[in-house]
Amino acid sequence: MKKLILVALFAVCVFTPPIAQAQQGWQLQLPPTLKHLYDVDFANPSVGYACGDDNLLFTTDAGNTWTEQETGTTNKLYSVSVLNPACAMVVGRDGIILRTVDSGSHWKSQTGVRVMPLKGTSFIDPLHGWAVGWYGTVIQTSDGGNQWDKINSNTTLFLNAICAQDNSPVVAVGERGILIKSSNDKRGWTIIPSETSEDLNSICFAGKTTLYAVGAKGTLIRSINSGIKWECLESATKLDLFSVSFSDENHGTIVGERGTIIRTDDGGKHWVLQPAPVQTHLSGVCQIDAKNIVIVGMNGTIFRTSNGGYLK
Repeated sequence: MKKLILVALFAVCVFTPPIAQAQQGWQLQLPPTLKHLYDVDFANPSVGYACGDDNLLFTTDAGNTWTEQETGTTNKLYSVSVLNPACAMVVGRDGIILRTVDSGSHWKSQTGVRVMPLKGTSFIDPLHGWAVGWYGTVIQTSDGGNQWDKINSNTTLFLNAICAQDNSPVVAVGERGILIKSSNDKRGWTIIPSETSEDLNSICFAGKTTLYAVGAKGTLIRSINSGIKWECLESATKLDLFSVSFSDENHGTIVGERGTIIRTDDGGKHWVLQPAPVQTHLSGVCQIDAKNIVIVGMNGTIFRTSNGGYLK
């Protein structure tokens, strides 16, 4: 359930024709803020968090309503990883790391290694997680973030996103198509050919061994063997893509600039470009399950669907 990303700071209104028949089934939410939102993640169909320009939002009703939470920081927050309804991790500008264990009533700033700005984070349980950022930064924790250790990533390129799940390698992506994968014991890292030189902005698992990553100019790549080998797919757009999320092997959503929403319900065999309720840049998406999806973006944009984005 992941994924994130710094995007342009203004909205552009443009009509993008759909490549398949799709009726609008998205509900635009009244946001508690007009600040940009970069990422969103859910613990279950009801409880979720969104982060952005020095703000954190929390919902307990599947994204119908959101409340702002006090974080104690004015830093931009780029990525959120939700472990359970009470526990979540957030990373952002100046290497800030925040953690809550009480559903956001209190956020604790975690210190440890001094690092560059962090762009992405992913946890496999409340104790074990990773974060990535500028100049190839990779850090990891095995105690819930009380201590973080720097890891040699074998690259100095900016890393934008990371995804991890139990019993699988950890995979991170970034600028110029950089893609790095951990060993099975998650201690060593190797650069893997990604089959693209475009910036990669987001990555996620879709089941046990399949991964998808998206990036600039409509880039969409897939691996079906835990990140060892990758192939380029047709994404149905040439616009920049900022976030991808799958709830299982079949159901996934990609979002990007100018209100781009692309969906699949058959494991990536077909991708449907859906009309969005707004034409602003969309920077984060969480595919909660087959039908429930929440999207965030610029100027506090939040919208959701409970029917996969289609009106029956």
